[in-house]
Formats: sequence, C-alpha cells, structure tokens
Amino acid sequence: MAHDRQNTTVPDGTAVVERLWAKDPTLWSVDEDKRDLIQKRLGWLTAPAWLGDHIDELRKRVSKIRALNWQRVVLLGMGGSSLAPAVLAQIGATGSTALRFEVLDSTHPDTVRRVTTHEDRANTLFLVSTKSGTTLEVMALWSYLDGLFRNDASAPNEPSRNFVAITDAGTPLEVLARERGFLDCFVNPPDVGGRFSALTYFGMVPAVLLGLDLSQLLGSVERQVFSCQARATEKNDA
Repeated sequence: MAHDRQNTTVPDGTAVVERLWAKDPTLWSVDEDKRDLIQKRLGWLTAPAWLGDHIDELRKRVSKIRALNWQRVVLLGMGGSSLAPAVLAQIGATGSTALRFEVLDSTHPDTVRRVTTHEDRANTLFLVSTKSGTTLEVMALWSYLDGLFRNDASAPNEPSRNFVAITDAGTPLEVLARERGFLDCFVNPPDVGGRFSALTYFGMVPAVLLGLDLSQLLGSVERQVFSCQARATEKNDA
C-alpha cells in the first residue's frame, strides 16, 4: 500500500544548529498545525537571557522571603517542576548559608506525614510549584497543609504566609495565591516547559533560597550556551 511521505531529508549539523537557535519548528515537524504549538515551547533556548534580565529582581524578592527567618523549606512539586530543585538541594546542602531544603514529590501517606507534621511546620516555607497550576498531587498537598495550619492553634494567624507559589500566568494557582494572600507568587515565562525550567523561577527560586551564587551559575550557563551555538558540530558540546 502506498503512503504519502513527508520530506525526511536530514539536514547537516550546521543547518540543525542554526535552525534550532532560530527556533525553527520544522526541525520537529513540517505539519503547519503543529508549528505554532512547538514554537510556544522553545523558550528554554532563551532562558539564560531571561534569567539575566530577572536576576536582580529575583534576588530582592527572595531576600525578603528569607528575612522572615525560615528554619526549613519544602517544595511541593511533581515531575519536571521538581527535578532541578532536587538536584540543587543536594548541591546547596554543602553550603554554609543553605536552608534545610526538602522536595515533597510523593503522595505516599507515610512520606507526607513525615514532612508535613514536622515540629518546625510553623517555621517552614512551602513552595507550591506547578506550571499548570492544576497538578492534582501538588494541589492536594497544599490543601492538606492549609487545613493543618488552619486547625493548629499554635500556627500563625495568617497561615497563607507559609506559602509561595511558582506557576504560569493565569493559572488557578496564581489566582489562589493572590486571593489567599500567599507570601509571594512567581509567574514564569509560558514558553518554557516544566522539564526545561531549571533556569526559570522553578529552579532559581530554590537556588537563591539555598544560597547558591546566581551570578556564578549564570556565567557558567552563558559559556555553555556559547559552546552550544558553535556551527562546527565537532566543537558543539550539545
């Protein structure tokens, strides 16, 4: 049986590099219906530049959060949004300015109880991290914690002060954070998927809380970007 075939000619390495950094969606599909969707997910290519533009603002906002003298930070996340923070937490654990940092990416009752019934809960900052703002597991964890705070006589009068949201613009989580008076709400660029979000607020808010040097990190990233833009494929690390 005959099949209609798309042009499957593989471009040479130089062409791939140039087209990738130009955010050419046809590297993935020549289907016109898919091009717009693909282009809206290529923001990771310019995430280093985005971080450079937001690094001062990020430091100031997180500095205000840290000034409340939290004893512990727990990130509520699942999948892509929690991958980078989990790695950064291992790096930051060796620093003298590091806060105690945990990633809660499980709904197993024993794990949830171990993390959420901690004696320092009132002095714990919880990062509610989900790109869609609707991730069932993350929102269920927030709801459970919110209930614990509201039913705890020893908890602060404003339990929402223990929460910071990290999400995209216009999501239900952003609305919730504004309405409930979360301590802060970090709104990410919409064209960066969760698994590629290390250099956006999803990874960098935890990085600053962990006391990591963002300038040093960004410098390393920029050197790698330069390498990955090399047209000669034998010199291109990627």
